[in-house]
This record gives sequence, structure tokens and C-alpha cells, in this order.
Amino acid sequence: MVQSFILQNKLIGEIYNELQPEVQPQIDKQLEELEKAGESAVQEGELIDIEIDNTTSYIEFSENSKVEVAKILRELGSNILKIGNDAVEVKSEKGGIRNYTD
Repeated sequence: MVQSFILQNKLIGEIYNELQPEVQPQIDKQLEELEKAGESAVQEGELIDIEIDNTTSYIEFSENSKVEVAKILRELGSNILKIGNDAVEVKSEKGGIRNYTD
């Protein structure tokens, strides 16, 4: 059983090493677009952090920031926006409907 687990990990590592060079430019492009959207949306304060998961982006701004949320959402879809200690998840759906969850 342990050998099977080790073999699986080795295969996963090999697949990752093979695909990473192809996927990384796409990830970098998405991060760049997200950073541009975040920077252009800040009216006051600063952009602190950006991360991307499969379908969700995470954007963190400094406390007391003023941000044009619609500007970010227009371009990117589902996001988690954090300003200071407060965070909200925004899911954009068909027809421009947005659902907000804190």
C-alpha cells in the first residue's frame, strides 16, 4: 500500500513537471490581468495581494481602501475581495446577476 502511494506521488510529480511549463504562462497572464483590474479599481488605499484558484480570484486591499468593485467584477467573474479584516465573496452569474456572501 505504501509503495502504491509513493508511485502515485511520483506519477503526479512527473505530470506536474511536464505540464507546469505550459500552464505557467496562462497563470501569469491571469495574475497580470487581475492586478491591472485591482489597481484600476482602487480609489484610495492600495492593492496588497492577489491569488488565483481554479475558478476564484482573491484580491486583498489595505484597510480603509475605497474600491470600485464593479470595475473588478466586470472583467473577472467570481472573486473574494478583502479590505482590511472584512471579506466578501462575489459570484457573477448569467445575465449580470451577482450574489454576495460574507
